[in-house]
Amino acid sequence: MLENIGQEVVIRCRATGSPKPAISWLANERTIELSTSASSSSSSSSSSDQESSTSLPSKYAVLPSGDLLIRNATFEDMGKYTCTASNMHGTDTVDKIFFYPTEPVSPFLFLNLF
Repeated sequence: MLENIGQEVVIRCRATGSPKPAISWLANERTIELSTSASSSSSSSSSSDQESSTSLPSKYAVLPSGDLLIRNATFEDMGKYTCTASNMHGTDTVDKIFFYPTEPVSPFLFLNLF
């Protein structure tokens, strides 16, 4: 998946089931912790949890559809993304998503000299 640096990027992950599956995301094999508020909820986590996860609530958001929103994409966001959907009946994972941010390309200029 290619998107321009500085743009919002949506990586799709859709899951259905009953009960509704919980969606979690990994970026380069590290958990993306998400919160519903602007403040981070990781202060109550143990130090080992903090080492294995990235808490960036202002950078990432899971949309109601389960899709991952990345705000202001940068080269640091490049890598493999994994979506996991799980409920009491099981778990399913999609791990073949690679995001590569690109530099914006200037539009071509066409001149009509007639």
